[in-house]
Amino acid sequence: MDNETNNMMWEPGETKTTIEEMNSNINNISGSKSLRLVVEDKGNIIGFLSSERGFAKRISHRAYIVIGILKDYRGKKIGVKLF
Repeated sequence: MDNETNNMMWEPGETKTTIEEMNSNINNISGSKSLRLVVEDKGNIIGFLSSERGFAKRISHRAYIVIGILKDYRGKKIGVKLF
């Protein structure tokens, strides 16, 4: 999605997360009080919503939310359903 919009935090090619690191992040999320949702179409991820809870006690009630939807799937209420 970094290649499809200027609205994501990372610029194209800037993020260096490997598939293995992402799999580890997803597999370790269950005890973190964070959330990752993905939307698939024919086995391909077309959108996501990520919510990261605050790591320190003072900000544990907050969440950093990121949402992304591939350009061809925008305008179909996918973001509304994710929220």
